[in-house]
Amino acid sequence: MYCCANMPGAMPKTSSYALANVTLKYGLAIADLGVDGAINKFPELKPGINVYQGKLVYKHISEAFPNLNFDNLEELMLVAN
Repeated sequence: MYCCANMPGAMPKTSSYALANVTLKYGLAIADLGVDGAINKFPELKPGINVYQGKLVYKHISEAFPNLNFDNLEELMLVAN
C-alpha cells in the first residue's frame, strides 16, 4: 500500500469539502451539546481528546513528556457527571 501524506494538496477544494462533510457533525455536536454531550453521542471522539477539564487524558503524550501527569478520561467524565 502506498500513501502520500499530501494527497489532498492535489485537489484542495475537493478535499476541503470532503473533510468538512465528515467532520461538521462533530463540530456542531460540540457546539450544541458541549464536549461531554458530544462524546456521549459520538463515542468515536474519545480517542481524539487530548485535554479534558485542563487535565491530560492522552496517554502517549504523558509517555513522551514524563513530567506531565496522565488522567483517565472515563474517570474524569464520571466525576463530572
